[in-house]
Amino acid sequence: MTLILYNPYANNTDITTALAGVRAYAAAPDTVEKDLTQVDLRQEICALTENDRVLICGGDGTIMRLANALDGAEYTVPVYLWKSGTGNDFLRDLGKNDDSDPVLLNPYLVGLPHVEIKG
Repeated sequence: MTLILYNPYANNTDITTALAGVRAYAAAPDTVEKDLTQVDLRQEICALTENDRVLICGGDGTIMRLANALDGAEYTVPVYLWKSGTGNDFLRDLGKNDDSDPVLLNPYLVGLPHVEIKG
């Protein structure tokens, strides 16, 4: 199964073009779409098996939300990011400036630092 998790607030709430692109890319009959602001990301991703995959449709804020949700979680699925934010600083830092293929996020979601602000 392919799980598409989209952020309706990405790209200044104009997610329609990016969502159409990720749908065409997934092109599988067993694709499920969910608004990631309406689900428990950790629970959704950890419930999947190694035969599944996740396509996250969003930008830098979406990556931050995902990283916080998966902190310390055990999951076996590949999690990809489909470019659909306004700035996409993370993708630019990786040299990914086109819209061709999603980026595998798994290597970037481990060993992240913890930051606490104002207690």
